[in-house]
Amino acid sequence: MGKSPEGYDPNQAREVLSFYKDTDIPEDKQINIIAIMREAYMDFTQLEIEGLKEDCYNLYHSLEEESCTGDLLTNAAYGFTVFTERNFLTGDTYLKNYRGNTNSYPWYFRS
Repeated sequence: MGKSPEGYDPNQAREVLSFYKDTDIPEDKQINIIAIMREAYMDFTQLEIEGLKEDCYNLYHSLEEESCTGDLLTNAAYGFTVFTERNFLTGDTYLKNYRGNTNSYPWYFRS
């Protein structure tokens, strides 16, 4: 594990977290989550490139309009995207054995 942030107090963290109850999300508040992580993907329409044919982004932009979206900036590219993917799914930056109970989005959604 990495070094704890400056001023981190595990007892205080436990106390703060104790106020949150582990409950199911109400049926009317549940949503579908689709995460699309395309290696080296860039929406070039953000760069205002003269002569760029933007119609290839129409479907992507229409999906954005009906979704909660955001941009992910990473320090990994090419063969190292596994680090970004693992961090997105688990919050972990270090490789662990994920064959058992794992505090991660996939494990949570499965239950």
